[in-house]
Amino acid sequence: ANFHIDEADMTGYSHWTFPDTNAEDEEPSYMMALRLNRKKGKDALEKPVAASLSVPMNPYSPDQAGVKELLLQPNTSLAPIFTQAKTLKDPPKKPKRPTTSFGHFSTEIRSNLPREMKGKQFGVINTYIAEQWRALSDEGKVPYIEKYEESKAAYTEAMKTYELELAN
Repeated sequence: ANFHIDEADMTGYSHWTFPDTNAEDEEPSYMMALRLNRKKGKDALEKPVAASLSVPMNPYSPDQAGVKELLLQPNTSLAPIFTQAKTLKDPPKKPKRPTTSFGHFSTEIRSNLPREMKGKQFGVINTYIAEQWRALSDEGKVPYIEKYEESKAAYTEAMKTYELELAN
């Protein structure tokens, strides 16, 4: 790199030594020699990187480097194959369990709550609905049990399709 510098101008310095070596016998490293001869402040000269290189620096050109053919776009349609990401299918969502007969009853009762129950706390309303369910006769529960059977049949069909989708 800087072979034009006279060695007589360099100051000998060793940044580490062994106990039995003589500091005058060792030569400093290239970087340490530059550091010792470096001027600071206003006396320092700016040295561009290109001037300090041993080989002249030319701007990059694909033609001169011989890689222009590599930079050309391929004429075939193979490029999208490499860029396509393999996406895994999301697993199907498991169907919700069927609504119980009490669930059907409570949704119907909630829509027709008496005025004195509106605005009350959730637990108070649930207690009221549970008392209404217990007070209902077996004949009164039949429509809600039928709704449960319908939702149960729909759930079993949905589970069959879900298991088939999981198998595929």
